[in-house]
Amino acid sequence: MHSDRFPFALPHLDRNALARSERGFLERIRREPSTRIAAVYDRQLAVVPAGGGETGERLRWFIADEFPGFLREHPETLWLYLGRQDGVDVVAIVIPELVEGMSTREWRTGVVWRELRQFVEGGAWSECEVALPAVALANWHVTALFCGRCGGRTQLSQSGWVRVCENCSVEHFPRTDAAVIMAVVDEDDRLLLGNSTKWPRNRFSTLAGFVEPGETLEAAVRREVLEETSVRVSDVAYWESQPWPFPASLMLGYFARAVSHSIVVEEDEIREARWFTRAELRDGAERGSIGLPGATTIARGLIEVWLAGEHRL
Repeated sequence: MHSDRFPFALPHLDRNALARSERGFLERIRREPSTRIAAVYDRQLAVVPAGGGETGERLRWFIADEFPGFLREHPETLWLYLGRQDGVDVVAIVIPELVEGMSTREWRTGVVWRELRQFVEGGAWSECEVALPAVALANWHVTALFCGRCGGRTQLSQSGWVRVCENCSVEHFPRTDAAVIMAVVDEDDRLLLGNSTKWPRNRFSTLAGFVEPGETLEAAVRREVLEETSVRVSDVAYWESQPWPFPASLMLGYFARAVSHSIVVEEDEIREARWFTRAELRDGAERGSIGLPGATTIARGLIEVWLAGEHRL
């Protein structure tokens, strides 16, 4: 059921996992003039605004010497190795508010910053494949400073992909939370979409929710649809996945077949849910009365595959 039009699973980034575990690797790579460095600040990314005929923003790439010396050389500055893209090593630096009392504000004000969600919804997938792990790792490091077993401080290891407790030596790895996202269709091939209480009233998307402990992915699909809309589903078919670090999710995309139609929404999360025909959804999107998810999101991918009649159950 893979669609080349939404290549979430097609890698452009080589994680280079064997190299990143070598002692001193990150320290050497980040100083190389050829290394591309992305900057992350408060879950935002340094970008180059669209212009000159470009259709979307791009990541802004730095070399190490472009960062303030007090930040660049401080032993606790967080550098993260992301991998190799197009034969070039890619690193991220996490910019703090202060470094031992010295502010990074003056440097930061000379840079354009963009929230990750906005960047993903409008950016090229090859760039998103760098942006997503950069922010995901930055999010994790902030919450993993202390060991969950003994409370001791942890130190960065393996170029940013592991933290090791100074006290009990246990290794801690980045957290990823599994979440299912599903395009539910009925026997008339209508699509079930919901409007979240957190969104504008005209924005509709596929239903989604977290997988609970001891639960299969298929069971999570059925439970979440039932809980949010009271619609029951039978057949469930996997499509594709997409990392979604808000703060640490992996979205697992499914198509699901509805066996009931009556909708009763869970009002704390869903303001409205509706069945759409292809004509209704296309017409509403064209007129602007219905807002859809961003073009590079897996939610939009599921919707577009259904609109093209390419889904299978």
